[in-house]
Amino acid sequence: MKNNEAIDLVELVERYGDDQKCRTYLEHLRWPHGIRCPKCGGDKISSILKRDQYNDALPLAEKAAQLAPKLYAARNVLGRVLLELGQVDRSIKELEEGVKLAPSSPEMHFALARAYTRAGRKDDAAREREIFKSLQDEFNKKRQAEEKPNPQ
Repeated sequence: MKNNEAIDLVELVERYGDDQKCRTYLEHLRWPHGIRCPKCGGDKISSILKRDQYNDALPLAEKAAQLAPKLYAARNVLGRVLLELGQVDRSIKELEEGVKLAPSSPEMHFALARAYTRAGRKDDAAREREIFKSLQDEFNKKRQAEEKPNPQ
């Protein structure tokens, strides 16, 4: 898929029908050069997550959220790890906090929608998916506008 190609939620599901494919696509959009900690530039948690070693990632994610409680990316990673480990209620708590910290973050809303779905909270999940879609559409439009040549 081209970098400037707009994609809606239906296309996203058709092209990336499972969690891993969706996660990989969204991570590439957000972090085209790989996931890194915005504070230290580290990538240890990211590499552990990609290998699905959630038990190993949990203490690192908890430490990141403890050290940087106002950093939404730390809440995102911790929430995702907790969700994969089956700690759905705790995952939702972390992801909801992340959404409060970064309400315009598509990846936060996407992760929270997944957690709500896992918890059986269909209405909440649908709301978060709609917010994700809206934010992602807005992001794609901005990116396309930035890539258009400026006639002088």
